[in-house]
Amino acid sequence: MHATLLIKNISWLYTCNKEAEVLQNAYIALYHDQIIAIGQDSYKELLDPCTRIIDARGEIVVPGFIDCNFIGSRKELSGDKIRDEKNALYSMYKNGILTVLNQKRKEQDLKQDFLIREVESEIPILSYTDDLSQFVDKDFCLSCCFGRYEKEYASSMQPIAYDLLNLFHVEPTKILCAMTSIPANAFGLDDRGSIEVGKRGDLLVIHAKDLDTFFRAIGNSSIHRIVKNGIPVYPDIIRC
Repeated sequence: MHATLLIKNISWLYTCNKEAEVLQNAYIALYHDQIIAIGQDSYKELLDPCTRIIDARGEIVVPGFIDCNFIGSRKELSGDKIRDEKNALYSMYKNGILTVLNQKRKEQDLKQDFLIREVESEIPILSYTDDLSQFVDKDFCLSCCFGRYEKEYASSMQPIAYDLLNLFHVEPTKILCAMTSIPANAFGLDDRGSIEVGKRGDLLVIHAKDLDTFFRAIGNSSIHRIVKNGIPVYPDIIRC
C-alpha cells in the first residue's frame, strides 16, 4: 500500500502510545485518514508519484489534542452566543484541539470533531482555574473548560501546560498524554489519541525543537501544520 501523505524528517515524534515512545528523525505514512507506517528507516517503498510529502525537519509531531469538557453556553444558543461558541471552537482548533467532547450535541466537519460525551470518567479533568498541586502525581485530563464560568473564555491548553511544567515540574510527555491518549482512553475514543498504525491521522506539526520548548512558548502559537483525518487542513486545506 502506498501512502497518500508522508511526513518525513521529524526531529522528535511523540507517539503517546502505552510506552510513551519518542522517536528521533522519524516519519509517518498515512493512507487517506489512517496511519499505515511509522519508522526511522527508509520509507521509499511507501511512495508513489501521487504521495504528498511534508518535510518536518527541525519540528516535532504530536497527536491532535482532545478537550473532553467543553461546556459552552448554559442558555439556549442564539445570535451572539452562537457566534461566540463558533469562534471559541475555531480558536481551539487553531490551538491544536481537533476533538471536542460535550454533553449537548454532535457535529463533525473537515477540521474538527465535536462529539457527545457518552460516558464519564473517574480521571479528573483539570483546567487552569483548578488547584493543580493535588493532582500532579496522578493521571489527569486537561481541558480549556470553555463555559465553565460565565465570563471564562479559554481556547488553549497552553496556560495549564505551562504551569504544570514550570511550577509543578511535571514531565512534558505526561502533560502531552493528558491532552491526547489519557482522555482518548478514558472516554472510549479508540481511534485517536496516539500515533500508532491503524489510528486516525489527527496530527500536529509544531515548530519547536522539543516538547519542553513548545509548552514553554505560552502566548505564541508554534503549530505549523494541522492534519485532520489524514488531510492537511491548516494553514491551508490540501486534499491528497
